[in-house]
Amino acid sequence: YKNASALQSAVHPMLSYLLLGALMFTAYRIQQSTPDAAHGANLIVVIMLSIQMIPAMKRLMLTGSYYKTGSASLAKINALTQLPTEHLIKDSIHLPEASLTFKHVSFAYPQHPVIESFSCTCTPKSITWIKGDSGSGKSTLSKLAIGLLQPQSGEIKIGPHHYQDISVFALRKHVAISQADMPLLGKNVFAALSYHTDPDKRPHLIALLAKLGFADAHLLPEQAINISGFGFSEGEIQLMNIARAVFTRKPILVFDSPFTKLDTSASAHVCKLFNELKKKHTVIVLSDKPPVGLEIDHTYSLK
Repeated sequence: YKNASALQSAVHPMLSYLLLGALMFTAYRIQQSTPDAAHGANLIVVIMLSIQMIPAMKRLMLTGSYYKTGSASLAKINALTQLPTEHLIKDSIHLPEASLTFKHVSFAYPQHPVIESFSCTCTPKSITWIKGDSGSGKSTLSKLAIGLLQPQSGEIKIGPHHYQDISVFALRKHVAISQADMPLLGKNVFAALSYHTDPDKRPHLIALLAKLGFADAHLLPEQAINISGFGFSEGEIQLMNIARAVFTRKPILVFDSPFTKLDTSASAHVCKLFNELKKKHTVIVLSDKPPVGLEIDHTYSLK
C-alpha cells in the first residue's frame, strides 16, 4: 500500500504538468499556423484555467488513497474504543517491601506469542537482570510491569498485592519505567524530566545529570526541548530517559534496554548510578548484554 501510494503521489504531478505542457504546445502551434484563429489573450485564459485545474485533478487522483487512509484511521479509533477502561481510582496501597514477582506469565499478540510461562522475583535493594535478545519480549515485559498490558495467563504481584486487585494509579505510584522510545515532553529539559515547576528540585536534577556524565549539567535544565528531542543525540536522549525514571524516586525502577545507544563512557556512568540505586531501590534491567561494571544480583532469561 505504501509503494502504491508513493507511486500515485509521484505520477499525478507528472501527468498534470505533461498535460499542461501538451496544451500549451498545441496552443502555440495553432497560434503559429493560423494567427487569426487564436488570440493571445484567449491563450493566456486557457493556460490559467489549466493551471487552476491541477489541484482538482490531484484531489481526484488521490481520492482512493484518502478513502483507504480514512478507513484505516477509523478502524484504529474503533479498536481503541473497544479497549477496557483503566481503573483510575486514586487509591493507595501499603508496600512493606518493593518486590516485583512474575509467576508463569504469558502474553501473545495476535498470531504472535511473545512471553511464555515466564517467572522471576525481583527483590528490594538488588539489581535483577532479565536477559533476552531482540524480539524476546523485553519491552512487552516492561509494559506488563507498569500495567500498560495485561497477561493472558499467570500473575504479577507488587509486594503482597496482586495486580488485578489494585488500581493502575496505585501501581504507578510505586513503579517507574524507562524506555528508549519514550518521548521527552516539555518546553525545556527540566519540565520534560521532572514534570515540576518547583525551582527547589533543580539542584537535585542537576546532580543526577552530572552523575550521568553531562558536562553542562548546570545549564541543561533550561535548554529548550521538543517532542523529537531536537538538539540532542540519541545517546543523550536515552540518558535523559533514565534520569526521568530515577528522578521519580519510586521504589521499583524498570529500565528497558538502557545501554543500546550509549558509548562505553556513558554506559559506565549508568552502571555506577544503578549500583548506587540498588542500595534503596528494586532495580530491574532488561537487556541482551549489560556492561561489565553492573553489579547484578539476580539473572533471569526470557528465552
